[in-house]
Amino acid sequence: MVEPMEIYRIGEIKNGVKERQTNKDPVTSTSDGSRVSIIGTGNFARALAKRLARNGYSVVCGSRYPNRRNLALYDDTLADVRVTSVETALHHADLVFLALPAPATVNTLTPFTESTAEKVLVDVSNPEKKDLQKTMSSNAEFVASSFPKAYVVKAFNTMSAYAIENDYGSGVRTVYVAGDDEAACSKVRDLTSAIGFIPVQFGRLSKSAELEAMQRELFGSWTVPLILSAVVFTAWLAYDIWRIHIIGGGQWARLPLSTMNKVVGATAITQLALCFLAGGVAGIVQIINGTKHKRFPGWLDRWMKMRKELGVLSLCLAAVHCIMCLAHLSPEYYPGWYHVTRVPLMGANGTMVMVPVKYEHKWEGQSVIGMGVVALCFMSVVGLTSLPEVGSHMTFLQWRFIQSYLGHVTLVATAAHVVLKIAPKWANNGRHLGHKLPPGMVEPDTTMTFFSILLPLFTIFLRLVLALPPIGWYIDKIRAGWERNQSKDDVQA
Repeated sequence: MVEPMEIYRIGEIKNGVKERQTNKDPVTSTSDGSRVSIIGTGNFARALAKRLARNGYSVVCGSRYPNRRNLALYDDTLADVRVTSVETALHHADLVFLALPAPATVNTLTPFTESTAEKVLVDVSNPEKKDLQKTMSSNAEFVASSFPKAYVVKAFNTMSAYAIENDYGSGVRTVYVAGDDEAACSKVRDLTSAIGFIPVQFGRLSKSAELEAMQRELFGSWTVPLILSAVVFTAWLAYDIWRIHIIGGGQWARLPLSTMNKVVGATAITQLALCFLAGGVAGIVQIINGTKHKRFPGWLDRWMKMRKELGVLSLCLAAVHCIMCLAHLSPEYYPGWYHVTRVPLMGANGTMVMVPVKYEHKWEGQSVIGMGVVALCFMSVVGLTSLPEVGSHMTFLQWRFIQSYLGHVTLVATAAHVVLKIAPKWANNGRHLGHKLPPGMVEPDTTMTFFSILLPLFTIFLRLVLALPPIGWYIDKIRAGWERNQSKDDVQA
């Protein structure tokens, strides 16, 4: 689907984050690093205090009304966390978390501006809708401009209170850190590691606007894939209704399950084909450009970046398709898959009636079901390894083998599943239903199945063509750094 998320520090500390060019001295390590203060007593502040306390830190929460706050009422593990005045909390530690909205933070700390001098203020807030029109580009920069003698660092704003408080798995939990002072960022990164998270230096404080923007996106990178999936689903649904129920005269009672099952399956295989077609198109573009150093067109770049989402959506739809198949797997819906044993019985009017007493799967039914199970299993493996929690524990060679080679095998297995389903119907031209369709006519549902297999077959064909030795070697050379317009001197160099 796409590359798993790699956890790494963006540059070394000395190269990635520069010291702020001010008259202030950088934060030193002479203070007691086990002391941490939190301004605020809300859900996020309590979750952070709980995790810090569990890891041996001396935590104090600052509040404008300390006498009204008793954290032990929320959680017994917070009994040792004192609630003090804001000024006392600022004096308690050099590392202070600001668990308040940016405007409230400024209003709360302004009377104690001198007490913030030389402190590391960690802004964890995200702007509310009413604050988005501020002249400052981010909450963190707004706080930094309000308290110029402090070292403001942006961190933890991309995590929820639940994720901070609970250890719900061994997956990667990344904390992005942004700030202008190297020592202050280092102090926050050290604390982040100490409490069980993975810090990633995101850049200077000006990058905090990007961190805050992440939280304003409802679906983020999933928006376009979801829209595309909805469009594909709607197109197949409209075609299937028109072809099966309007033109073909199919029973409308079968729309919710039988017809929708075909639509879901067609959407799943279309999404899977789009996931792998992007790589083939990228190979053609690189052949045309003769270099890998020329940027892809914008549409192709966006397409390449959403392969993971397309693949995961395909996996979800395939699982739904499987469940819907099991829900109505019977000779009534799939007569061509069953061998029926009938016995004659005397009817009420004295006529002989052939009554079915036994149903057995033919090879057609068993092969279609078996190949579908294989395809779903392969797709599940590819989908799981695209998750950061799984992919980060694999070598690049292992990950590439599963995502590329096993991924294309999955597409082949999925296409084979559809071909095995449609081939007998086209070969028999409807004879398995006990009737012969007119020449040139096919069953309404087989036309949709046929059209849904065209894009996957084209994707497989394109992949095979690009893998042929002359073309494959040429693409490998380009991806290894060779350029078509290189001079001999450049090649020797």
